[in-house]
Amino acid sequence: MYQLLLTNRYLTSRVIPLLAVAAVALCVALVIVVVSVMTGFLDMVKESGRTLMGDVVVGYPVAGIPYYEDLMAAIEAQPNAAVATAAIDTWGILRMPYPDGNAKETEAVQIWGIEPGRFNEVTGFEDNLHWRTTPEETRRWLVQDAVNRIAIDLAGTLTSEQKINILEEFAESGTTVREDLVAESETMSSEEWSRRLRTLGRFPSILEHVLSTEQMAMIQAEEPRLDDEGLVLEDGVNLTRGGRPAIVPGIHVSQGNSRTHEGDYAIARDGYWWMPRYEGVLTTIPIDAGGGMTEPESVILPFANEFSSGIFLIDEKRVLVPLATAQELTHLDEALLVDEDDPTRIIGKDPARATMILVRAEEGTTPDELLVEVEAAYQVFLNTLDRDDPQHVPIPTPGINPGLYMQTWEQHQASFIGPVEKERELMRVLF
Repeated sequence: MYQLLLTNRYLTSRVIPLLAVAAVALCVALVIVVVSVMTGFLDMVKESGRTLMGDVVVGYPVAGIPYYEDLMAAIEAQPNAAVATAAIDTWGILRMPYPDGNAKETEAVQIWGIEPGRFNEVTGFEDNLHWRTTPEETRRWLVQDAVNRIAIDLAGTLTSEQKINILEEFAESGTTVREDLVAESETMSSEEWSRRLRTLGRFPSILEHVLSTEQMAMIQAEEPRLDDEGLVLEDGVNLTRGGRPAIVPGIHVSQGNSRTHEGDYAIARDGYWWMPRYEGVLTTIPIDAGGGMTEPESVILPFANEFSSGIFLIDEKRVLVPLATAQELTHLDEALLVDEDDPTRIIGKDPARATMILVRAEEGTTPDELLVEVEAAYQVFLNTLDRDDPQHVPIPTPGINPGLYMQTWEQHQASFIGPVEKERELMRVLF
């Protein structure tokens, strides 16, 4: 009892001991908060990293792995491998659809060419797509786009009464009589009517008042996402838009998306800069077999959706395109082999290649366990190739080709995850 009274007297008789206690408590709280935040960030990075690439990665950059379909079949034959998918990993320039001088026109991007169906099975990519339906604020801009594309055809369906109604919308109130509008409508050409319709396309409510149900159906048919809001998600999963191969960029690749205080994203100009409205120009510089650079390759692709992985460094740089498109851009698609002495003589085919194979493990199998099976599958893949074939294409071999790697997703991301883990352990030591 005496000890407690003495301790209380020493601690409470002066302010200095109380300040020391407060300082120590504050430092301890600070360390706990920092460690908690770093742990949460690290867990999020690990979960997102695994989601974006599966459990095990086989890669051979630049040159790529030929006959990758056979390698995928050998991997999927392993008991604990659920599914494998091929991918191309390269860098390029994406020209954005911004008007000159208003925003950054080009972005340096990491291009991933993927097989949409298989990639979704390996990574659960569909869950990372940001736009599940067409944003309400973007609908009026989609109407305008559709009207701009079919204005000429739409003008040919206008009745005399509709033409007068359109002119009334443009006329100032009380300044024009009906007889004058009738006379003006009879002298206007189809091009002039199409221009009026393009202007009215900015005001969907007026357009619905002027046009018939059948004419509005023409607009709906031109832009299916107005009627089928789930189409934007389907296009994103399949990397297509309107039957064309399409781009799905990270949410921060576009300058038109801004993060709100609620944690969601707002589209600039009330939905005007919604990326799936536009097209982009993707450019790469392929590297030939000898390591030299060839002429740049470019392709115009529409945007289909945007993805949000939760990791800014990925969402800011990565864009996804169909595998076949990436193979063409990097010259890793199938090509004919010609005789060096006689270029007109075809001697075989150079197979298509992939720079990565992503593998998902069966439930209950760890990435390290799957890695052992993938390494065994690669040896099976090497042993089944006919090396006596005169058209045999060299295959990267472990121990011979240093660029070939087989890693778990955590090993593949070690350069990013490692420093964060070391910082967290340092904070724990301080604690």
